[in-house]
Amino acid sequence: MTGYSLSYILDSLSLDLLMMIYRYGLGFEETKSIIFLNQYGMALSGKKKVTSDKPDLKKFNLLYGSKIKTPDKKE
Repeated sequence: MTGYSLSYILDSLSLDLLMMIYRYGLGFEETKSIIFLNQYGMALSGKKKVTSDKPDLKKFNLLYGSKIKTPDKKE
């Protein structure tokens, strides 16, 4: 991927940098496992994720009412 051998890369890194990379890698794996378990739990429970591209205008108007003013559309 980088064009360098693994032994060259490891020889050129300091111990502090190696420990930092190791800690970030562990954090990434932990986050990945949490996401996987959440998705797995949702799949087992049978809940379907509701996604829609359409905005909920009724809820929007309930929350904001006349606080947001937009110019009239001229066609």
